[in-house]
Amino acid sequence: MPLPKNINDLTDAIESSVDDYGSGLDAIQKAIYQKVMVLLKDLTTDAEGNIKTTVSNYKIITKVKNIIKKELNSDAYIKQVSKVDDHYANIKDIQDSYFTSMFDDYTAPAVLAEFQKQAINDTIESLTGSGINEILVNKATDIVGDNIRSGRNFTDMTDELEEFILGNDKVDGKLIYYSKQIMNDSLSQYAGNYSKIITDDLDLQWFGYVGGLVRDSRQMCRVLVAKKYIHISEIKGICRGEVDGKEVSTAGMIPGTDENNFQELRCGFNCGHQAIPLPKESVPQDIRDKFEEETDNTEE
Repeated sequence: MPLPKNINDLTDAIESSVDDYGSGLDAIQKAIYQKVMVLLKDLTTDAEGNIKTTVSNYKIITKVKNIIKKELNSDAYIKQVSKVDDHYANIKDIQDSYFTSMFDDYTAPAVLAEFQKQAINDTIESLTGSGINEILVNKATDIVGDNIRSGRNFTDMTDELEEFILGNDKVDGKLIYYSKQIMNDSLSQYAGNYSKIITDDLDLQWFGYVGGLVRDSRQMCRVLVAKKYIHISEIKGICRGEVDGKEVSTAGMIPGTDENNFQELRCGFNCGHQAIPLPKESVPQDIRDKFEEETDNTEE
């Protein structure tokens, strides 16, 4: 028996939201790069193109920092960040639809509205506050400062900045990369918390572990995707690296992950999977029978 047809809607929607948000930052990322390059043309170099260690060159570091901060406070960037609300609303609608269709006694708990509001505020803070300054602003200016101090070649420095700000064929530029990671973790943890609230409210026992795999998926994710069905009593063992009597690496899991927060944290940051509650009847009978038999044997 396959998992319910609509159980993958949530992970698909999170992935789509992350990609959509990231694509909306492309023009902003390019604007940052172009304006930084304009500033750097004022750097003085020697005859071989190496950057001179001068007072005027050092002053450009502050200008670079300020221009990046200005772009991250621009109307275009703030408008993009404001779309976070829509992505959360979409995830909520999908979960409401799933739980309504799967559980006759489902009623959205009142606490979810306040929970969603707090999640949105936290996400916006991550996308606009000290986090983005550390990841993008400070590191970009560090690249400029380090190259000036070491008197490196101007072209080598601009190549390094281009890869950092714009990325390349294999990796996104830092603004998009960081923002997509924040969006994925925020939406995924919000969805996991939502599921945990419903799990506790309806006293649910079974979960479907869903989501796709990529080249660098963690071992635990690969094992759980293949396992597909998880009983609530198995989560404690999963968190310490035990699945069906076998040892599985917990590399990548967030420290402190346990049976109480596994639905929220799953296998760590940037994990694209969800442990979604299932009615017992949606779990194949042979899997339930095998689980009960193994549980009986353990108790004996």
